[in-house]
Amino acid sequence: MESVSEQRRSALHRVSTEYGDVVLNERTGAYWHLNESASRVLAVLERGGSQDDAVADLVQTYGIDADRARADIEAISGELRRLGAL
Repeated sequence: MESVSEQRRSALHRVSTEYGDVVLNERTGAYWHLNESASRVLAVLERGGSQDDAVADLVQTYGIDADRARADIEAISGELRRLGAL
């Protein structure tokens, strides 16, 4: 039997576009546009990475300060959880 989080994830579909990823919730019909950095964060977290892993990815990719990356990731993660994407 699938857990609630597995059921939620199976209802989500992500498609990459030149403008970032689009995530569709098949059950509700809701969709969200993710910019490049939010797409990177979601990819790290979906692979089982931690927020620290996502911080390291953003710091390496964009050369930003780790504190700034962590604040951004906390905001992105909170929004993704609220939307049911995590």
